[in-house]
Amino acid sequence: MNHHSNLRTKKITTSRVIATIAALLLSKTIYSEPATLNTGEDFIKRIEAQVTHLNTEQLLALAESHPNLELIDVRTQREIALTGGMIRLGRRTHAINRGWLEFQIGDRIPDLDTQVVLYCGTNRRSPLAAATLQTMGYTNVYNYTDGFPAWQQQGHAVQSSDEYVGSMLYRKPVEVQPGV
Repeated sequence: MNHHSNLRTKKITTSRVIATIAALLLSKTIYSEPATLNTGEDFIKRIEAQVTHLNTEQLLALAESHPNLELIDVRTQREIALTGGMIRLGRRTHAINRGWLEFQIGDRIPDLDTQVVLYCGTNRRSPLAAATLQTMGYTNVYNYTDGFPAWQQQGHAVQSSDEYVGSMLYRKPVEVQPGV
């Protein structure tokens, strides 16, 4: 055997060893006993202590002391449209679906020290979103536990759109000139 043959044999043997180890690791991962499944509620319980939670009274007090407060509604556009809008409070309210938060937050709120309150409709997505923002480096993050339904039922200010998501009829009729 010449020198090139030996190198080729060593390369093939090394490749086979690596492939065998990878196959064994993969098969162990696929066929081993599954770990205990953690539900979304389990996950929320684990992060609850990391997040500062506010009820309606506390949110109103925070907005009074921090008028540049930013709110983030993590519900879907459809939920926002069907339930009557979003909370109107602070500097502005952003609609950022929970699935897009990590990708859009930097453009919407670039200052990591901004007072940010997240909410949804059922207090399931907003605590996760608040923990995510904290992990991303935001320092003043709160979860509004009562959510939009309680805010609306208590008669607080909401902003609603006359647009309906998913319809080609985007707005109520608008007079474009007198009589038309």
